[in-house]
Amino acid sequence: MSDIKFGIYCEMQTAPEKSHAELTWEVFRLIEQADQLGYDVYSVIEHHGFQTFGISANPLAMFSAAAQKTKNIRFRTMCNTLPLHNPVVLAGEIAEADILTGGRLDIGVGRGHAWLYPKLGIPMAESRGRFNDGLEILPLAWTRDKFSYKGEFYDLEDVSVVPKPLQQPHPPIFMTGTSGQGFKLAAEKGWNICCGGPAPLEVFQPAIDIYREACKEFGTDPYVAYVRGAFLAEDEATAHKEAKEAILNFYEFNVRPHDSLVDGSRTEEMVDAGYGFYAGDLFQQMRKFSYDELIDMGLVYVGTPAQVTKQLESLHDQIQFDEFDLVSHYGDINMHQAYRNQELFAKQLPLSILSTTNGQFRLFRVLQRDKVKPLLFAALALAWPACGLTAMIFSRFTPLFLGLRKEPERAGVRRLLNISPTAKKDIRPLTIRVNTALRRSQTPGRSAIRLTA
Repeated sequence: MSDIKFGIYCEMQTAPEKSHAELTWEVFRLIEQADQLGYDVYSVIEHHGFQTFGISANPLAMFSAAAQKTKNIRFRTMCNTLPLHNPVVLAGEIAEADILTGGRLDIGVGRGHAWLYPKLGIPMAESRGRFNDGLEILPLAWTRDKFSYKGEFYDLEDVSVVPKPLQQPHPPIFMTGTSGQGFKLAAEKGWNICCGGPAPLEVFQPAIDIYREACKEFGTDPYVAYVRGAFLAEDEATAHKEAKEAILNFYEFNVRPHDSLVDGSRTEEMVDAGYGFYAGDLFQQMRKFSYDELIDMGLVYVGTPAQVTKQLESLHDQIQFDEFDLVSHYGDINMHQAYRNQELFAKQLPLSILSTTNGQFRLFRVLQRDKVKPLLFAALALAWPACGLTAMIFSRFTPLFLGLRKEPERAGVRRLLNISPTAKKDIRPLTIRVNTALRRSQTPGRSAIRLTA
């Protein structure tokens, strides 16, 4: 699974008795930890009106604040619910946040959940048209000094949106949802997609397939980010003992907003608006699953890092995701458990070796295992000159490969994991691949040297 990026996704689920301020600062501290551990991106949903599902009413504000306490991690709204906003106003707000985050912002776009519309007084039937208008207006607002647009809901003449985003031509765009039609549009425009969460893979697989085929048709590069919840501990018994309540809450909290739609009065409206998924009973069925059923179906990953790695590899075999985003905080989980989820995932799962952010090199995470130091040292010794690193920097990093565990912060070194002798038989002749395609303005990828089997 080389080339894969790893991030965190959070809905800011809040138990009924939980302080909103306390929960907000918990997530803020988790973003700080994720940056220190070397994660690529931290994603937060935009959501309104239903506390248990999430209190993230303004992810741009969260990111603008968190950027002042972090160095490398990117931030992603997943997603901005376009039909709820005037896109001209939203474009300026996103550009301001891009400046305040130092150009570390990704933008997710989507129509949001069906239950938002009745509570916010917006006709569900307008959702698709407002979404389409927003998709057209945002890039125009970011890339033109002045523009005009005539759509279903907006008639604009000589509009100028300021400020302009720091990233040019604009921050990378991710589309989310379950719609093959929407993902085909993303492919045509060269955008990325993100899906997953508590629902089964089967809900998203057809749309992912359509997206990949459409990318071939339009000659664009596919990029699929997939989200899944997990609970990790050093041993399996502890993981299952501690995970059960939080996992069941995770699903209960996700389903509660759907209760507002189950009386049948809006079924036809949802189907006509393209929200047929919400008109069915899948959401309510998820609430009925037992803890063991959720685990057996692979809807959430619980266990040791090695066990979660196996499940992740199986998922990758099915959909070949380019990025995996861990849900680490959910269901009124204890804060130390959320910290542990992020730490164990970062320390022990097989990810890229070396990556760059804003020109600063940092050791990322190395193949899951323990020792074979000479092999790693020799491989990196061959590859390092290709990066243009000086002998001084090389010598500074060398102690890590000789057994020192301390992490020199100034050098940007985050973590070094080694490969155990017992894993040697699993290692095929290794090749060094240098990827120098750093396109911050259009893709979430970074230049990297990776070790691939």
